[in-house]
Amino acid sequence: MIQSLSNTCTACGADEVSDFVSERSVPFIGFDRQRGAVRVAVRGCKCGACGFAWHTPEQLEAVTEPVVVAMGSAAPSAIRAARERRSWSQRDLSRVTGMPEPRIARIEGCQAIPTLAEDEALRRALELGDRGSAAAST
Repeated sequence: MIQSLSNTCTACGADEVSDFVSERSVPFIGFDRQRGAVRVAVRGCKCGACGFAWHTPEQLEAVTEPVVVAMGSAAPSAIRAARERRSWSQRDLSRVTGMPEPRIARIEGCQAIPTLAEDEALRRALELGDRGSAAAST
């Protein structure tokens, strides 16, 4: 059994929580309008008492990042790291890109996928390189 990231069931409150892992193929349409799919390992939590299953934000981030990169967007972790290397806050990046600060937070947290225009603005501001380059996805 894998150590659970969450030790209490979000549905019933029981502490009989374990992790599960499954592989899934996640389909996407990239910025170039080409269809594709990325095979990812999906971790989740499951309650032994009521059977409810859920994903923590950290587990969802691990799934979202490879899909975002496969689509042709800059990796959320690369965006965050480049911003932090410049000692910029999300507010600073918002001012430079013209994007709302909450949107930047959602993109960095893998809760939103940037549009083509947002991806280009982030790449320019953070000097991440062109789509498809090694610097852009790591």
